[in-house]
Amino acid sequence: MLKQKQISHSRIIFMQSENSWRLIKKSILEKKLDYSSFEYNGTVVDQKSYDFFKINKGINKTITLVNELGEFENIKLKWAREKTSPVMRMFWKSNFTSMLKKHFPNWKALEPNQETQSNYSLLFIKSTEEDKYEFKLREDYNSEEDRFKNWTRNSSIGSKKGLSERSINGYLTALSQISSYLAERNYIQFSLFEVRSVDYAKKCFKIFFSDKGNADKDIKGHGFWKAAANNFTKFLESDLSSPINKKLYSSTFDHDDLMNKVSELMKNYLSNRPDGNGKPKRKSQNTNIYERDPKVVAWVLQNANGICQGCKKTAPFMRSKDGMPYLEVHHVKQLKDGGSDRIDNAVALCPNCHRKAHYGKEKSKFQKILKLQAMKNII
Repeated sequence: MLKQKQISHSRIIFMQSENSWRLIKKSILEKKLDYSSFEYNGTVVDQKSYDFFKINKGINKTITLVNELGEFENIKLKWAREKTSPVMRMFWKSNFTSMLKKHFPNWKALEPNQETQSNYSLLFIKSTEEDKYEFKLREDYNSEEDRFKNWTRNSSIGSKKGLSERSINGYLTALSQISSYLAERNYIQFSLFEVRSVDYAKKCFKIFFSDKGNADKDIKGHGFWKAAANNFTKFLESDLSSPINKKLYSSTFDHDDLMNKVSELMKNYLSNRPDGNGKPKRKSQNTNIYERDPKVVAWVLQNANGICQGCKKTAPFMRSKDGMPYLEVHHVKQLKDGGSDRIDNAVALCPNCHRKAHYGKEKSKFQKILKLQAMKNII
């Protein structure tokens, strides 16, 4: 029975390791960790990674992994047979697994099946010593990749062209290839998804396509790499937390200016949550006026999707200015009472519910409901 159980585990490891390795640059290799990496102390090494580890067919070896968390020796690279073909497996000791589990405490959310995608990566970095590698653990960029997929799926670009999931995944593959090219030449560290500047992203794409081999490949691929690059640029431009959007769509006291900025922002599907303003500035005229962040207004309205967060009914009419559903953004704790201009203190209401929130007989009870709705904006 023990032998059968071991075979079952090895098959799980084999299935989940397929397509989970990526050479970022000649000196850096990425392994996306999956359920088996945490549960069975190992993984199968993809054939494309053999050169990185200097693996020779039929010869087992051991390597050492080291970083600030410690040195882990006797990481075994062993040949075994899977069905009819020999495969190379990497096995590490339980102390390395314990370290992984401690660093990625939510690993149990992964499921032991082939389709599982992990946000956890193990990076192998070559050192000057033979069979000794520095390693890094990260979970940053995969979540950004998921955000890019969601943005592409929901943006006006996706709806006009009717992009399939296959095309969206193809864009990610193209961006991964561009990342590898740029990382190898030290324009980025690991991935394009670490870039937040639109101008720098455009510079990176210009460098990539100025290479004749890359330009020819894009022409043969009917412009697919350029399409991926254009989508990524628009994705960055839609990021409400980006420096450029913070500058272009800064907070304002003027209501007309506020609504013009909101209309401009809502022309595209918005990416990321805006930071907002914890303590909006106040300006005194005949009455106090508070500055408002158009990114917060636009995000709350778009997130409501035309449905009042008070009565759950469709917006009563469309705005003449831009044809968007007419809802009003209400601050649960009013700005004059020290409330923040952030998405966790704002809801989209129809005019009737907005008046109810300010003047209704049971406004205290209604405000508690609205507070819960506002908190859902950050979940």
